[in-house]
Amino acid sequence: MQTESDAAPAGSVDAFDVLARGEDRLDAGDVGPALYALRRAASIADAGWDHALRGRAWLALGRAYDAKGPAYAGAARYAYQRAVDQLPESDARASDADARMRAHGGRKLACLLEMDFAERAAESVPGWRALHDRLRRAALAAGESALRDVKTPETEEGARDTVCMPTCASGVALWPPPDASDSRATKCPAHCRGDGPWVVALREPGGSAHFGLAAPNGLERLWVWSSIGEPAVLRRCSSEYEFTMDRVGSIAHLRRIETTAIARPNPWGGLGTACFKANFGWRSDVFFNVDRRTQIVATTYTSDHEQDDPTPRAVLSRLGVRLVDADLSIVGLGCDQVLPLR
Repeated sequence: MQTESDAAPAGSVDAFDVLARGEDRLDAGDVGPALYALRRAASIADAGWDHALRGRAWLALGRAYDAKGPAYAGAARYAYQRAVDQLPESDARASDADARMRAHGGRKLACLLEMDFAERAAESVPGWRALHDRLRRAALAAGESALRDVKTPETEEGARDTVCMPTCASGVALWPPPDASDSRATKCPAHCRGDGPWVVALREPGGSAHFGLAAPNGLERLWVWSSIGEPAVLRRCSSEYEFTMDRVGSIAHLRRIETTAIARPNPWGGLGTACFKANFGWRSDVFFNVDRRTQIVATTYTSDHEQDDPTPRAVLSRLGVRLVDADLSIVGLGCDQVLPLR
């Protein structure tokens, strides 16, 4: 029976409804549909601000993994760790989550890796100008007003050259693009070649950008995921973005690392702030099934290191995230686990 404390909080109706359906399926012993619904509920709840709802979703997801059997014990342990991390101590579910976590040999998380299990389908567009327009509409829908006045080029070639990211021979795509004085400028031209997928971006001179992913879809058509990760925004201090794309069969793995300097009070006196070396960073790993044209799972890790060394890029490179058969394997930075995606 739903209690007053279980009522859907404002702004969380979608997550609450999906969670309630998943819990009902789990209580009825219908584990497969329950697991699907609860993964989705955890993803939606993670995007909101209601910690209690997040914790409840992850607790239910842990119970669903437990119901799948011993092969899913690692996934259950992680889910219970996430629940303990999110549930307030006053919530009766907190002690249940803690007991289940300890029964699996878990402890409170040192790694706060965020995961998104929501599947996102690609859209089909009739060419590069249409792709440019779709990125612009996605940027505006996300509130990126700095990109409002970006004009769509008049030709397909112009649109392609505008949205394709500078990509080095190593497969690394860069933002901001290297200028003429940068030794990488001739080594990392802007292009979208081969079978894809390719990182694409809607950009404006001030430094804002909205990133997407594109892949060929037959003659003169393209598949596009119009949003991948957080946008590049104008910051007080400069940021750099590095994208790496790997593909094994139908599975494409996009890794994105952002590093930015930190603004601190001016140490030389006077008003304002000064920018110091880049010691704050984010890493996202997004997996796509290109044949099914679907995003499978995404993870995000945040690094904040005050010490001079190591740099965020070095820290973030220690995290190993990859798909092994139908499992998501995560190694390093206290995040070791294997999550079944079946």
